[in-house]
Amino acid sequence: MRPFANAPTPELDSGAEVAGPEPAADWKAILALFVVFFAIAVAVQSASGTLRQDSETAHYSDEPAHVVTSLMIHDYIAAGFPGSPLRYAEIYYLHYPKVAIGMWPPVFHLVAAFWMFIFGAGKTSLLLLIAFQAAALATTLSWFGQRLFHPVIAAGLGALLLLNPLMQYCMTMVMLDVMVALLEFWSMLCLIRFFRTRKTSDGILFGFVTVCAMLTKGNADALVLMPPIMILLTRQWNVIKLRGLYAAGALILIIGGPWQLWSWRIIQDTVPVSRLNLTHLVGILLVYSGDLLRALGWPLTIVALVGFAVFLASILKRPAFGPEGLSLAAVASMFLAVIVFQCIAPVPSDERYMLPAVVPLLIFFVKGIRALAVSLTVPFSVPARELALAGLCLIVFAARTFSIPSRLPLGYSRVADLLRDPRSPSKVSLVCSDSNGEGALISEIAMGDKRPDRFVLRSSKVLSENEWDATAYRPYFSTPGKLLEYLDFVPVDAVAVDRSQFMWKGDRDILISTLNSAPDKWRQTADIPSGPISRHLVLYRRIAGATAGDHPNLKVNMRFTLGRVLSLQ
Repeated sequence: MRPFANAPTPELDSGAEVAGPEPAADWKAILALFVVFFAIAVAVQSASGTLRQDSETAHYSDEPAHVVTSLMIHDYIAAGFPGSPLRYAEIYYLHYPKVAIGMWPPVFHLVAAFWMFIFGAGKTSLLLLIAFQAAALATTLSWFGQRLFHPVIAAGLGALLLLNPLMQYCMTMVMLDVMVALLEFWSMLCLIRFFRTRKTSDGILFGFVTVCAMLTKGNADALVLMPPIMILLTRQWNVIKLRGLYAAGALILIIGGPWQLWSWRIIQDTVPVSRLNLTHLVGILLVYSGDLLRALGWPLTIVALVGFAVFLASILKRPAFGPEGLSLAAVASMFLAVIVFQCIAPVPSDERYMLPAVVPLLIFFVKGIRALAVSLTVPFSVPARELALAGLCLIVFAARTFSIPSRLPLGYSRVADLLRDPRSPSKVSLVCSDSNGEGALISEIAMGDKRPDRFVLRSSKVLSENEWDATAYRPYFSTPGKLLEYLDFVPVDAVAVDRSQFMWKGDRDILISTLNSAPDKWRQTADIPSGPISRHLVLYRRIAGATAGDHPNLKVNMRFTLGRVLSLQ
């Protein structure tokens, strides 16, 4: 068998049902692949340093929010659902101010919460969940690839996905993107099945998986574009008449839609929203094109686009599809849906949003190898050309593109250890840093507590009011004396200051000035020097005055997100 060739498949008219059962899955082989892929994912996490005990879950600003939100749901269930979930979340936020339910939908955090009941509530457990999801995506890609390619090539696709820099970037953090990519791919498989069987139940299944993806993260709203794109590509217009399509639409609208509207309201108040115009569309398309180039490298990207273009050209000439053509049409639909949605979504770009697009490109990479090998006029057989082209692309990928991200400690785990020291524990701490640094200390304190226990204050929440915009920045304290009164009133008994990074320079300046102006109350007790990645961190401890009791006087202004002030009372 030619390694990159397709198995012969029957053709059928664009409006006919695809007959015949799907090939039975070899579950032993699938399980073996999953074990191998899980081992690869964990090995990548270990090589990056993310599994080190002193490496914080804060190498992206959103990561601590996902950790703390998952812990909150876990703890609420473990406590036997004590009282109102909304009030519990508010109190939890005052302890560990990184709860972000609402900003993101709840599916990932629910999954993570139940995962922690089985494998423990900690950093390693959560990272293994990400590795599990990455292995599941690679396994699904390999299983799907066996419909189109030689089994060895299909297994290689799964391994190549895990060795992709963008995938490694996402699976070495506790983030939502791997799960979103997994659910989007599963949704695509359900759509293939629906187009194949035309059964209402399969349409409902597609709608259900799509809703799960949407309730993981708003990026999955791209899936709404996939059915119309697939109808256009396949020209199977009679799908529009099927009840299953409208059943799926009803699920998406009734269950998935409301949370998207709620999240969008919060997002508008917290992140910059772009205006949709031609300039934005061209600019964002160029940005995401660059992200895909960095993720795959030039050779793989070019060959994948060749395979994509050859497929599109073929269906323009002949819209009849067999099982293979239907599968490739769905792959193309998923790729186009992700690209189109991310270009029109009026939110800041991020390379992570391209992870679901990498999977289709890997499939079209194999098709591109086949197309180029057939078109070359060299004195070698087609299989030899395929192997030579694929080998050359993979060698360049290994030499120029492959890389494992660094997840070395930022230094906040050491600060958290000092604050947890039983000889001088801190009840209320204040951290002044950028968003990553604030989140690092919060998540480290939270994971080490018998939750909810200690309180951590963020300088960006209690020292100033801001809408993530320097023009809207307004400090709460104009003099060191006023700030000192606040620290005594709460009372705060420890302050960690990041000398390397800051969110608002004014907050850091007045905080340092205040602490240095009161040597009778505050003393610097630790100075952690910076390293290649770690921050220069300074820890101050209270040496006199009031101590934090059981009921600190805490209030946090949440005007921009909740429209009110949170307090313990």
